[in-house]
Amino acid sequence: MANKFIIPLPPVVGVVPGQTATLDIPIGPRYHVLWLQGTVKRTGVAPALTDIFGDLRVKINGKPVRTHTAAQINAINTLMGADFAYTVSGGSGGGGAPQAGDTCTFLLPLFLAEPWRKQYAETALMAWPTSWPGGSKLATFQLEMDTPNNANTSLHAITAFCESDNVLGMVDSKGNPVFTLSKWNRLAVPYTGGGDVYIVTLPKREIYQQISLFTNTDTITHLKVKVDGTIITDADKSVNDVTLVAREMNLAALSTTRFDRVFDYDDDPKSALLMQFGGASVQDFQVIPTLSGGLGNPLIITVLYQTYGLPDL
Repeated sequence: MANKFIIPLPPVVGVVPGQTATLDIPIGPRYHVLWLQGTVKRTGVAPALTDIFGDLRVKINGKPVRTHTAAQINAINTLMGADFAYTVSGGSGGGGAPQAGDTCTFLLPLFLAEPWRKQYAETALMAWPTSWPGGSKLATFQLEMDTPNNANTSLHAITAFCESDNVLGMVDSKGNPVFTLSKWNRLAVPYTGGGDVYIVTLPKREIYQQISLFTNTDTITHLKVKVDGTIITDADKSVNDVTLVAREMNLAALSTTRFDRVFDYDDDPKSALLMQFGGASVQDFQVIPTLSGGLGNPLIITVLYQTYGLPDL
């Protein structure tokens, strides 16, 4: 265990509507949470999280290891527990709710360590070191943020702070740095209407912790997951959702337009889906959602998938 620091990060550069802002994160500490604090004013309608934060990309040594929108990662955080959702201040409505014309500040956490895990060791395992014994360090650690250019918005500002400690990363028996981390990637899959959609282009490597399927309007009523002919999942959404709630996930965060398959839902990292079967690398990996209809516009399933493994440095 180590003392945790809650300190500001360097200034966010380039906060301009319609452009990409950047945050260069100092090398040295081990990071548990990155907190983004975004302020925006909107007239006509109440300001929202999506008025200040769009796509977010976490990069290590210049390569993305996490890609998602602020709204998507907030949906995942909120599923894990209501306390992990973003907060907002500055609203003039009842209970501080944002109203048209308000200037509001949204505080969004990007969890690297995962505080919803029930054992401290599993939580700390997910924290990201940036330096190791012997002097090894990451070259760069950066966050890119697309700033939306929504109508009738102004006063865009973003700052950030972190929760960190000074623990060095682990090394192997030869003293080489060991760096495994939890990554988020995204895939857009078009479809033409109701029925089964076969998703066969997900990477057949690493360890899958979670796959979340987002639609615009349609409900994913059923999901099958097959690995080299073995059925890992064959469940209606109602059945899947019950299993999540039974593991203390947030009932209120379940959505008719999102199907969440959390492989390590029991908080044991070993329950995640390893892309090896019978000791051999997986050759066939199919994720097959069944959709209720073709009502969305566009007809796209956004697959947000979380894997655990080495960064592509």
